[in-house]
Amino acid sequence: LSETLYTPLLVGALLVAYRLLDEPRLRWAAALGALIGLAALTRSEALLLVVALGVPVALSVRHGWAPRVGVVALACLVTIAPWTIRNWDAFGRPVPISTQDGALIAGANCPDTYYGIDTGGWSFGCLSERVNLNEAEQSDIWRREGIDYALDNAGRIPAVVGVRLLKLLDFHDPAYQLQFAEGRDLEVQKLGIGVYYLLLPLAVAGGVLLRRRGEPLRVLLAPVAMVLFSAVAFYGVTRLRHAADIVIVVLAAVALAELGERIAARRRRRTAVPA
Repeated sequence: LSETLYTPLLVGALLVAYRLLDEPRLRWAAALGALIGLAALTRSEALLLVVALGVPVALSVRHGWAPRVGVVALACLVTIAPWTIRNWDAFGRPVPISTQDGALIAGANCPDTYYGIDTGGWSFGCLSERVNLNEAEQSDIWRREGIDYALDNAGRIPAVVGVRLLKLLDFHDPAYQLQFAEGRDLEVQKLGIGVYYLLLPLAVAGGVLLRRRGEPLRVLLAPVAMVLFSAVAFYGVTRLRHAADIVIVVLAAVALAELGERIAARRRRRTAVPA
């Protein structure tokens, strides 16, 4: 699955973003834009990181922020341009990264995913029969069908969005969610959900610690914002939380490190020999 490549690209983007904060040079802005572009070529929602990560980090530099914003955007554009050009040639129209958005919208906005046990999810059965061999044009058809259904059932959207978020966070029938493991070992998947429940409160504590220390959280919160937006706009499933899981692990490590330091400090005070 795409996460094998997606993970190091995301981690690299986060590390380079921190480097750009510490050392606001154009080369780091270019590296950040390129990594976001590569991540987007792996999973297209990563393109949101231009707005959620690249631009805010570049803007945090008080002097000369405009060139850095431009370099981040340009580097990302240059990275995805060869694939975009190939798509334009193949489909006869501009397709930045993927033609899957139409199927994504149609499968997430239909009776199956607005009512019943699959509410808030995605259903392959909601896609109408393919009528066009051009994938971009077929994507347009599915996109219109999904948007039309959402508009016709607008009153149901708040409840559906709520379930999408709960499913993303594994707070809505996690046992049922396990069937969407997509080939991964179910026992390992169960273990992973258990570890997630343990790490989540630690991650919250780690975020509070970093905030109290005055550390910039905007870098780590960018993938979380991206994941939440994707769930609200499309659908919720554990796998789509992957980018946020990376952040959860980091923040939980901050909390555990702080706990370890406090325990070590108490032991030193107890064993200290009085003068």
